[in-house]
Amino acid sequence: MAMSDDAYAGGRRMAFICIVVGLLVFACIAYLFFKSDPQACETSANNTLVVYCAASMRLPLEMAAEAFKKEYQNRIIFQYASSGELEGKLRLDASMGGARADLYIPADDFFAERARLNQVVTESIQLASFSLVLAVKPEYGLRLHSVQGLIDSDVAFAICNKEAGVGKKTEKVLGALGLYEAKKKKKTVEFPTVTELCQSIQMSESIDAGFVWDATARQFGLKIIRLDELEGAKSTISANLVAGSGNSVLAMKFARFLASPEKGNVYFDRFHFTPIAGYQRVKKP
Repeated sequence: MAMSDDAYAGGRRMAFICIVVGLLVFACIAYLFFKSDPQACETSANNTLVVYCAASMRLPLEMAAEAFKKEYQNRIIFQYASSGELEGKLRLDASMGGARADLYIPADDFFAERARLNQVVTESIQLASFSLVLAVKPEYGLRLHSVQGLIDSDVAFAICNKEAGVGKKTEKVLGALGLYEAKKKKKTVEFPTVTELCQSIQMSESIDAGFVWDATARQFGLKIIRLDELEGAKSTISANLVAGSGNSVLAMKFARFLASPEKGNVYFDRFHFTPIAGYQRVKKP
C-alpha cells in the first residue's frame, strides 16, 4: 500500500526531531563532562605545545618533556636552532600575523631580554645556568691559564657565531679584554651551535679546542680548562612565554614544571647544568 503524502511528511518531521534531540543530549553530556573536569577540556582543545629551544638544551628538555607528557598527557614539540635564529623566527612569526610557538628557551639571557624589549615574549621563568669554558680533546695535554695565552699559542681553537648564546657570551668576554678581534689572526673557525662545535672538537683533527658551555663540554666528554678571565662568565637559561600564544596557560605550566626542584631541575642537574633553586618569575616590563 502506498504511503500518503501526510504520513510521509510526518515521518520526516519525526526523524528530524529525533536527530535534533539526540544532538542536544550529546551537547549537554559534553558540557557537563567538561564543566566537571576543566583540565579535560583544556587537554582536548590544547594538547600540544610548540617550544623554540636552543640546541644546547636538547637533552634535559626532551627528558623533562617525556616526564611532563606521562604526568599530564600533553605533547611537547621542540624546534632547535641557535638562540638568535629562533629569536628572529619569533619576530618573523609576529610579522606574519601571529605566534607559531608557545615558549622560547634561549641559551643566554641576552636573547631573552632582547625578545622582551621587542615584545615577542612576555613572562619569563628562570630555569638553570651554565658557564663559559675552554674545552679541549680529553687526551690533549694543554696547560693554559689565560685567554691571551691561548691566542699566543699554536692551539687551533674555534668559537660559535654571535647568533648562538655561547657565541654572544664569548664575544662579550673577549671584547671586554680587547681580544675578540685578535681571534681573526688565528683564522678561527665559527660554528652555528655549541653542539656542533663540541662534536668538531671531539672528532676533527684540525680543531683542538673551543669556547663552549661547561654543561655541553661534559655531555661530550671533553676536558674543561677554566681560564682566569672566564671566571664568573655565566649565562641564565629561562623559559619565556611567547606573546600571542594560543596556549599560554599550558605553556606556563610546562615552564613551572621545568623550574621545579623535584621535576624539571632533576634533568638539568643530570646533564651538568646548575639548576636555579625555586623558580624566579620575570614579568613583561
